[in-house]
Amino acid sequence: MKNLVLKSLMSLIIVASSILVIPTSANAEWKRDNTGWWYQDYFSSPYFYARGWKMIDNKWYYFYSDGYMAHDTTIDGYPIDSNGTRQAKTSGICYWGADLLHMNSNSNMMGSYHYADPVFKTVSPNYTSKTILDNLNNEYTNFLTLYTTINDSYSYIEFPLNGQYKQFNAKLGLTKDYQDNLDDGFVKISVDDKDVYRTDISSGDMLRDVSIDLTGKQKIRFYFQLNKVKIYGAQIGFFNGQFIK
Repeated sequence: MKNLVLKSLMSLIIVASSILVIPTSANAEWKRDNTGWWYQDYFSSPYFYARGWKMIDNKWYYFYSDGYMAHDTTIDGYPIDSNGTRQAKTSGICYWGADLLHMNSNSNMMGSYHYADPVFKTVSPNYTSKTILDNLNNEYTNFLTLYTTINDSYSYIEFPLNGQYKQFNAKLGLTKDYQDNLDDGFVKISVDDKDVYRTDISSGDMLRDVSIDLTGKQKIRFYFQLNKVKIYGAQIGFFNGQFIK
């Protein structure tokens, strides 16, 4: 009898423990009612359902403030199909991170890049900040930076165009964190391996407008080279970059 009671108690403890363990997959799931679909997410405090843009299973969806999924409409210029999935823009302004992911980057030692888009708030690399300051203290959520060290001498990054874009516009300048480091360097942009823009840059320079014709072009490269630095490394930024279809 005593053994039977002990076995019963152990069974109850095991069942209770299994109830308390909630699988990760149960923390977020699709739900539907007569109004439409929403995405229940127990980590999305305080509402516990998705709102705004959210990537689910590598697809972008948009959820209104009441949590219901958008479909058969256009949000932020992006067509959304009957399944709620974001489609590529056919016209208008596009961004690195949101519409273009880089296909190649390089430096001869320790150079690095960092870019972010203003729509989906994605960043690359994903551990870096979603905002940045230029040397005039303007803050951006749309930017591309290139960092280069004296051991590096240069760094660049390329984005695919695939003949889809007409124009690139941005402001070029120094980032706040490295505004005093650069003694002498230059920035250039090449399109389909042909240099189309070049400018010298040094500490204290103001922002300058950049506009590049991309009609029918396949790729664009942003390049930063040091000639001389006051401190170990320097960083430039392309702020409010726009790729226009």
